[in-house]
Amino acid sequence: MSRFYSYLNTATSLISQFDGSVPLAIFLKHFFSREKKFGSKDRKQISALMYNYYRVANAIVGSSIQDKVLIAIFICENSPSEILALFIPEYNLNISKSFNEKLELVGDKIDLSKIFPFENELSTVINKDKFRQSLLVQPNLFLRLRPGRKEKTLKLLTENQINFEEIRPNTICLKNGIKVPDTILIDKDYVVQDSSSQKIGELFAPFLVQMQKELNVWDCCAASGGKSIMLYDQNLKLKLYVSDIRSSILINLEERFKAAEIKNYTKFVADLTEKKLTLPLNKFDVIIADVPCTGSGTWSRTPEQMYFFNSNQLNNFALRQKEIAINSLQYLAQNGLLIYITCSVFSKENEEIVSILKDKNMELLLQETVQGYEDKADTLFVAILRKK
Repeated sequence: MSRFYSYLNTATSLISQFDGSVPLAIFLKHFFSREKKFGSKDRKQISALMYNYYRVANAIVGSSIQDKVLIAIFICENSPSEILALFIPEYNLNISKSFNEKLELVGDKIDLSKIFPFENELSTVINKDKFRQSLLVQPNLFLRLRPGRKEKTLKLLTENQINFEEIRPNTICLKNGIKVPDTILIDKDYVVQDSSSQKIGELFAPFLVQMQKELNVWDCCAASGGKSIMLYDQNLKLKLYVSDIRSSILINLEERFKAAEIKNYTKFVADLTEKKLTLPLNKFDVIIADVPCTGSGTWSRTPEQMYFFNSNQLNNFALRQKEIAINSLQYLAQNGLLIYITCSVFSKENEEIVSILKDKNMELLLQETVQGYEDKADTLFVAILRKK
């Protein structure tokens, strides 16, 4: 029994210390590396308490941190909790009830509208109720199996008694927190990539095939290269160029490309908020702009970002996205494609940027929001535009 008091006290103490300046996962990793007394079960319990807290804390009215943690367990979990059994037995007895039934039990302790307090900024295609409820649940872990590696990967998962679901020909789903065996090599055999991100690749690939030539493709906000690896795996005829504003992250990309056995590419540092750049090519056939954004479509994975988010940040992101998208057009060849991507649910980062691009002599070919809340995945936005 004492360990459950310890879990609650530790989580409450850490919440009072955490300021959101680093991702919660990093904060917890550093804490547990210092505090060796916590075993794997302890770490899992304390982490779950904190993640649940940040999912609903903004919506809980006038309570202490400890009380908010307890209410968060009740709202976010569906299986009996030994902590709730100790502190609020009534909640524990009703923990398997529906979301709406739980809200009735909690009563005026929670303000439903503040679970996601930015609904007025949502894209109109987003189902508010479904999206709000998705924020209370940790999404699944999705792996994309690389060409020629499927049989080996599925065999080893089965041999290691790891449960998985094959949801598409090369996409498998696992419960979050499951450790993939070291015998299955990350980036060589599989890529950790959200289901919605994989769907984005499936949406834009046919447009590249239709161009029927070897393509000069620039991934201009490449980060660690996930989109580029996916593009490479589609076996298209292309020359790949990758850039990011941060040289440090390109080192990470280089390591991933080495593991993925991608050798023929050109990498460079570029800041597309600058109007003029010196680039390896004057014009590209395809520019992929997976732009920096609020990440609001991924907040079910990182609820602390939602908790600490200031709505003023949205305008700053939108301005930066506008600069990147517009400045990229000067490097796009005639009839070339701009693939604009965000992991945001906000119209200012999505539809409004596309509207601006359409006024810049760009023809909209496709616009879609991949609504990940339907299958415990992220929600992403993509638009494909052609230069007239």
